[in-house]
Amino acid sequence: MDFIVGCDFDGTLNDMHKFNIEEGEKMFGRKPTNPDAYSTEKMYEFTKGEKVTKALALLIKYCKSCPLRENAKNVLDKLSRENNKIHLISARMFVTSETPFGAYWRKLVEDFVEKHKLPFETIQYCSESNTPRDKYMACMKLNVDVMIDDKPDVCLYLAERGIKVIMVKTPYNRDVKHENIIPVDDWDEVYEQVNILKEIAIALLIQKGIGLGVKAGKFMQNGFWAFKQGKGLPWILSKFGFKELSNAIITGGFKFGTKLGIKSLVATSVNVVPVIGQIASILMWIWTAFDII
Repeated sequence: MDFIVGCDFDGTLNDMHKFNIEEGEKMFGRKPTNPDAYSTEKMYEFTKGEKVTKALALLIKYCKSCPLRENAKNVLDKLSRENNKIHLISARMFVTSETPFGAYWRKLVEDFVEKHKLPFETIQYCSESNTPRDKYMACMKLNVDVMIDDKPDVCLYLAERGIKVIMVKTPYNRDVKHENIIPVDDWDEVYEQVNILKEIAIALLIQKGIGLGVKAGKFMQNGFWAFKQGKGLPWILSKFGFKELSNAIITGGFKFGTKLGIKSLVATSVNVVPVIGQIASILMWIWTAFDII
């Protein structure tokens, strides 16, 4: 079966925090005020002037040169070969801007993905201002089975709405906990957890299939019994709520049966009109499936 994996970029595919500490100290000429912060703005508390000069230069350098986490590409390639569909879901700054400026930042993402030959099915861009909501919407659209992320508010937002999250541990998310969040130290653990979740999903699917088969078999058995008892198609129609149509068929069957010298057309419908039996079997299966769902 295809298993759908959503994957964040910044801080998940790479070690954004380590880069911002090491390169930020060089760029700003000082140590960070809040070394465990997620953003460089909170980390260095830079001025407005620094924001449009040094901070922007640091961001561009980060986008172009921050390396992948150890073994991230190998794990992504392996997951892709094993019939997992992986989608990049990113809320990097500016990527949703419908301007040449936004196009530039999207190109930085796409160039990086192409350069490293990362096996993503699609790239989903989310807004920075509504990141948790947008990522949740992307996960729902793609029918994601598990999301790999690092940002605290995103991990919690998804987890609280029933999405399993594999959270790459960082200093800024060490206190994040939820029953749907699985913290991992590295990408080897990401691979292990994706496979565990996939095995659980397959087991549940098999269990549901067995349950559907047993119930379908039971109803089919009852359906064949109904035909023998003369209930046949009218009986099935009444189960769908079409009682008037069911009664009309029964009444018409008796009238037509009388003309043919048959006591009850409905009671002998399997012999007189075999196709009704086939139609009834299909209707019985559909009814069973909808009953399960």
